[in-house]
Amino acid sequence: LEEVNFLANSCENLLECHFNDNKIIQANVINLKALKYLALQNNMLKFMPHIEFLSNLERLEMHYNSLTSMTTDFTNLRSLEHISLSYNKILTMKFDTLNKKSIKYFFLNGNPLNKQSIRNYKTFSKL
Repeated sequence: LEEVNFLANSCENLLECHFNDNKIIQANVINLKALKYLALQNNMLKFMPHIEFLSNLERLEMHYNSLTSMTTDFTNLRSLEHISLSYNKILTMKFDTLNKKSIKYFFLNGNPLNKQSIRNYKTFSKL
């Protein structure tokens, strides 16, 4: 399995999606509006799927992929409590769009973050 594609509205009521331990390089989940849990760990993803419209998302697990940067806008993800992006190849991360009030668990260990991203993270973690 190399691609996950939910373009049709046939899965609009799907609450959990688990595609762990595959060779997925691309995931399109934009139409999964009711989704609460997205698990895509241990794949080959280089880019974050468009999750910014998944306003019900509570848990995102994408550890052990090949993500290199996180420029996703998390502003609309007000229900997101758990983010796991550990053991990717993330150099840069936009922490300013994370909802600091809803995030309870945030895992980013095992990534080669650059110095600026680490400074931004320290600011984020103090809030």
